[in-house]
Amino acid sequence: AEQRRGELRPVSLELIGAAQSLRRDTDAVAVAILGTAPEQFVAPLRLAGVDEIVTVKVSAPEFEPDTFESAIGALIAERRPDVVLVAHSVDSFGYAAALAAKLGLGFATDVFKVERVDGEIVATRGGYGQKVSVEVDFPGRSTVLLAVRATVFKAAEGAGASMVTSFAAPAVVSRSEEHTS
Repeated sequence: AEQRRGELRPVSLELIGAAQSLRRDTDAVAVAILGTAPEQFVAPLRLAGVDEIVTVKVSAPEFEPDTFESAIGALIAERRPDVVLVAHSVDSFGYAAALAAKLGLGFATDVFKVERVDGEIVATRGGYGQKVSVEVDFPGRSTVLLAVRATVFKAAEGAGASMVTSFAAPAVVSRSEEHTS
């Protein structure tokens, strides 16, 4: 989920809707929320179809790409999900590509359609200045990171009974802290 200045971004509910559209019978949908007080977002994220909400406390009061890359990378390494969805937003631009490269993930941005074809993830995004739709698959990748376009997927709704867990984010020295020391 994505939050900014203490408010949950609407695209967060759309990401949950996209995740639910990919769900197979044995899959679980987990939503991670990072922030200095991530527990404040549990209630609005406790939606039907969300099995788990993972709160990740970070020290940065606002978005910081190194912190997000490190925390999300550690979460992916521990959980090994087959799909990770983030918003195609200015925040994800700061960490998603670097994270995908570092972890060897399948990766696509500006995704407006995602489905399973013969059990494999296929993402659709625009190409050639949005003149054509391009289907992207990820052979040999056990985890795929997709930056999903806002306002494309139906937002999740309806109350749920999600389990809440916490994840300890690794300590990280951000680039901005390195340059001010």
